[in-house]
Amino acid sequence: MPKETIAIVLFLGLSFGLFWGCLSLVLWSAIVDIPRLVIAPLWLTAEIGTRLPIHPYLAGATACALIGVLPAAILLALARARGA
Repeated sequence: MPKETIAIVLFLGLSFGLFWGCLSLVLWSAIVDIPRLVIAPLWLTAEIGTRLPIHPYLAGATACALIGVLPAAILLALARARGA
Protein backbone atom coordinates (compact mmCIF):
# COMPACT_ATOMS: atom_id res chain seq x y z
CA MET A 1 0.00 0.00 0.00
CA PRO A 2 1.49 3.38 -0.97
CA LYS A 3 2.51 5.75 1.79
CA GLU A 4 0.37 8.47 0.21
CA THR A 5 -2.73 6.34 0.65
CA ILE A 6 -1.91 5.71 4.29
CA ALA A 7 -1.35 9.42 4.89
CA ILE A 8 -4.61 10.36 3.16
CA VAL A 9 -6.67 7.80 5.10
CA LEU A 10 -5.19 8.89 8.43
CA PHE A 11 -5.71 12.55 7.54
CA LEU A 12 -9.34 11.87 6.59
CA GLY A 13 -9.82 9.98 9.86
CA LEU A 14 -8.38 12.85 11.86
CA SER A 15 -10.51 15.36 9.94
CA PHE A 16 -13.61 13.26 10.56
CA GLY A 17 -12.81 13.09 14.27
CA LEU A 18 -12.34 16.84 14.55
CA PHE A 19 -15.54 17.48 12.57
CA TRP A 20 -17.48 15.07 14.78
CA GLY A 21 -16.06 16.78 17.88
CA CYS A 22 -17.17 20.22 16.72
CA LEU A 23 -20.55 18.89 15.65
CA SER A 24 -21.09 17.14 18.99
CA LEU A 25 -20.47 20.40 20.84
CA VAL A 26 -22.93 22.27 18.64
CA LEU A 27 -25.60 19.56 18.93
CA TRP A 28 -25.21 19.22 22.69
CA SER A 29 -25.56 22.95 23.19
CA ALA A 30 -28.71 22.94 21.01
CA ILE A 31 -30.29 19.70 22.29
CA VAL A 32 -29.52 18.74 25.88
CA ASP A 33 -31.15 15.28 25.80
CA ILE A 34 -29.07 13.80 22.99
CA PRO A 35 -27.72 10.21 22.93
CA ARG A 36 -24.14 9.65 24.07
CA LEU A 37 -23.16 8.07 20.78
CA VAL A 38 -23.84 11.33 18.95
CA ILE A 39 -21.83 13.38 21.44
CA ALA A 40 -19.13 10.74 21.97
CA PRO A 41 -16.19 13.16 21.44
CA LEU A 42 -17.61 15.61 23.97
CA TRP A 43 -18.32 12.80 26.42
CA LEU A 44 -14.79 11.39 26.01
CA THR A 45 -13.34 14.87 26.49
CA ALA A 46 -15.21 15.16 29.79
CA GLU A 47 -14.02 11.71 30.86
CA ILE A 48 -10.39 12.46 29.98
CA GLY A 49 -10.50 15.94 31.50
CA THR A 50 -11.80 14.75 34.85
CA ARG A 51 -9.22 12.00 35.21
CA LEU A 52 -6.07 13.69 33.94
CA PRO A 53 -4.73 17.13 34.84
CA ILE A 54 -4.55 18.46 31.27
CA HIS A 55 -5.99 21.49 29.52
CA PRO A 56 -9.58 21.00 28.21
CA TYR A 57 -8.53 21.92 24.66
CA LEU A 58 -5.83 19.28 24.72
CA ALA A 59 -8.28 16.73 26.12
CA GLY A 60 -10.76 17.57 23.34
CA ALA A 61 -8.12 17.32 20.63
CA THR A 62 -6.97 13.98 22.03
CA ALA A 63 -10.49 12.58 22.15
CA CYS A 64 -11.28 13.73 18.62
CA ALA A 65 -7.99 12.36 17.31
CA LEU A 66 -8.64 8.98 18.93
CA ILE A 67 -12.16 8.81 17.54
CA GLY A 68 -10.97 9.65 14.04
CA VAL A 69 -7.58 7.98 13.72
CA LEU A 70 -8.36 4.71 15.50
CA PRO A 71 -11.00 3.50 12.99
CA ALA A 72 -8.80 4.69 10.12
CA ALA A 73 -5.85 2.71 11.51
CA ILE A 74 -8.04 -0.38 11.93
CA LEU A 75 -9.26 -0.01 8.35
CA LEU A 76 -5.66 0.22 7.11
CA ALA A 77 -4.64 -2.81 9.17
CA LEU A 78 -7.52 -4.86 7.75
CA ALA A 79 -6.66 -3.77 4.21
CA ARG A 80 -3.05 -4.74 4.74
CA ALA A 81 -4.04 -8.10 6.21
CA ARG A 82 -6.21 -8.80 3.16
CA GLY A 83 -3.29 -7.93 0.92
CA ALA A 84 -4.91 -4.95 -0.79
